[in-house]
Amino acid sequence: SSSSSSSSSSSSTAPRLGEWQSVLGVVALMLCGAGAAIGALTTVVSVERDWLPAIAAGDVDRLAHLNVLTRRIDLVAKLVSPGIVGVLVSALGVAYTVVIAFGGHLVL
Repeated sequence: SSSSSSSSSSSSTAPRLGEWQSVLGVVALMLCGAGAAIGALTTVVSVERDWLPAIAAGDVDRLAHLNVLTRRIDLVAKLVSPGIVGVLVSALGVAYTVVIAFGGHLVL
């Protein structure tokens, strides 16, 4: 009798298949987000450490100006893009906004 109660209690606490799928989905989403953050960081480092010095060609003042300019562009994009996405979602809906966002990435 005690063995049947222990097996029923362990089966009632085990997650169902749908719960495991949800957990795996959240973990996969977190890993994708971490990968995207690392990719974005490596892109910034690559631009700041490789491209800008090559464009500046040894001119320290020009390199400083290019660094300031790229940081301004980055900050303006981070500031303005959520508003643009909000306007697009309000005007066109989520589906069309996603198509526009991913279409822009495919073109670039």
